[in-house]
Amino acid sequence: MVNSKVLPQITEIIVNIQRERKALADYKEKLTNAEQELEQAKNELQKAFSFENDKKVIELENFVSRSKHNYTTTEQAFSAKLPENLRELEKLFDFFVAEKWETDAEVQNLEARLVASFKETVTLMNQYMKKPEAITKQAMSEVITPEFKQAFAGQMHFLGASPSSLTNALPFGFEIYQALFEAGRKLGAPIE
Repeated sequence: MVNSKVLPQITEIIVNIQRERKALADYKEKLTNAEQELEQAKNELQKAFSFENDKKVIELENFVSRSKHNYTTTEQAFSAKLPENLRELEKLFDFFVAEKWETDAEVQNLEARLVASFKETVTLMNQYMKKPEAITKQAMSEVITPEFKQAFAGQMHFLGASPSSLTNALPFGFEIYQALFEAGRKLGAPIE
């Protein structure tokens, strides 16, 4: 497998998100522990009032309040960034798939065979589209003889059959034939 330029970027985004998610979980756990410690300190204060317990409760209340605010702010920022990170991952994933496509040996083989086959097909279509004209000329030389010219002297020109009505083996309209021939020319098919 060829080393990817995109996969490390994808991995880095995932690792960073996991790291942030773990940091949030750790913060939440510490916050929960601090809330429990605050509840214990309040219970102790109710059982036996002391200035030390009162000071401890006030400090813990301030700490828990600041920590809740910080946690909420951090969690909201993290949640707001997730859709952006996901869109970035989707873009990188598209590049990663394209990167794999370009380096896949079977795809390269199939593309080479497809292009060669398409060139051959367009060349055959070109020959097929020219054949009615050749057959019409041959048929006219057999029909328009001196006797024909004498029999129809002074009459309007004999047009014969429409060559395009003969080339109907492929159910394509004129525009599709033109698009196929144009693509064949771009790929180097020998079209006159």
